[in-house]
Amino acid sequence: MKTENLIETAVNLLQCGSDIIKIYDEKYRKTGLKYNIFKITRICEKEIIMCRIIADLLNPKGAHYKGDLYLELFWNIISPKIGNTHKLDTQNVKVTTEYSIDTQRRIDIALDDGTLFIPIEVKIYAGEQERQVKDYADYANKKNKNKNIPVLYLTLRGDKSETAEDSAYISVSFAKDILQWLSLCLKQEETEKASPVREIIKQLIEAIKSILGYSEDDKMNKEISEKVMQSEETIRAAIEIGNALNAIDDEKWNLFKGVILEKVKKQFSDADACDGVDGWYAISAPIKKGAYTLYVNYDWKSITVESEKKEISPAVEKSINKVMSALTGVSDAETDGVWLAEEIVSYPGMNHDDTLYPYLLYKRYKQNPQEAANYIIEMVNELEKI
Repeated sequence: MKTENLIETAVNLLQCGSDIIKIYDEKYRKTGLKYNIFKITRICEKEIIMCRIIADLLNPKGAHYKGDLYLELFWNIISPKIGNTHKLDTQNVKVTTEYSIDTQRRIDIALDDGTLFIPIEVKIYAGEQERQVKDYADYANKKNKNKNIPVLYLTLRGDKSETAEDSAYISVSFAKDILQWLSLCLKQEETEKASPVREIIKQLIEAIKSILGYSEDDKMNKEISEKVMQSEETIRAAIEIGNALNAIDDEKWNLFKGVILEKVKKQFSDADACDGVDGWYAISAPIKKGAYTLYVNYDWKSITVESEKKEISPAVEKSINKVMSALTGVSDAETDGVWLAEEIVSYPGMNHDDTLYPYLLYKRYKQNPQEAANYIIEMVNELEKI
């Protein structure tokens, strides 16, 4: 294919994509679908907060003031999976989040009517801990006096537990069970009359669809993909467009490990670049003479503080969490011996969910590399104070 024809095809392809995006943007403008509090605040990715929302809907004394209406609908979906042999006193159920079974184990959501105890373990992105579901099942079995009530293991698509061993549990999914339940909640006359409750449930449904890949944005991407895949010529053009985008990403990394690192090294000579080591493309800076190390990834989507020599003590871990939370705005990073904020942090003042984030970040690096260096220098200085 001649270069002139390839360029023309690429331009036409970009125009088609732009036209599709404009159609969806207009739809979002008219309907407000894009304005979703769960997605804007990334609540839908945070298991603790999602558990609290689900728990409140299940709670007969929840802030929705609909009594056991929503809990009954949930139980009608779940009880056939258990076998319909147990009746739940929905009016008198106590709903607890982070239900403690010992000093280290907390069940995400627990339903207890005084006779039946039903543990619900929720996994959105986090993995299971060792023996986690088995421990919950053993506890529930004692609590239920051998009534054989399984753990409800709630994941995005109904995954199997890897830690249940031979213990009783049933797989429950956001994709089928929770969306079905929330849709039923939304259809209730009592919900329709309460606009704040109705709109929250609507937004929750859309947020769950989004993390499952069922959103309007996914439909838009599919339409664009169909345009790309209509011929060999459009595929070649799309590949060249992708190459151009990759070149921007490469240049962003070059700026990060080049001029930005140089400015950081003026303050901290031991700072260095991890050029793809263990998958990291980051600036590293030793803290406390190498007691632990700060890693800032070049796209600013991952920031880590870890010790390679020994475990970080709980007291130091707590101090690191406090400092890094204040600097990054991330309060729910993983902190089990390593402070890790991954896919939940963005360059200050920007949002990595923005489609243009990679390009806009490249521009910031190019126009003001000292700004990026200063952010890293500030992190090092604050961590050195611990």
